[in-house]
Amino acid sequence: RLRDVDTTPVVVKGVVFALSYNGNLTSLDLSSGQIMWKRELGSVNDFIFDVNRIYLVDQNDRVMELTIDGGVTLWTQS
Repeated sequence: RLRDVDTTPVVVKGVVFALSYNGNLTSLDLSSGQIMWKRELGSVNDFIFDVNRIYLVDQNDRVMELTIDGGVTLWTQS
């Protein structure tokens, strides 16, 4: 269950991405609503996409780049 979603969900390539504060970055299949993957990560800031990457600022003010297909962190800057 998604709770406290303070950001705008984004749809990319048939996948919905939702980010909650003190919660999770969650990837959901658009047609079925099934969770594809999720990461313990929270934010109140909207996030952006570029090709196959997610960029966000988390609740600890870290700028992060993650993969779109698994949420793997590629780099973090604090």
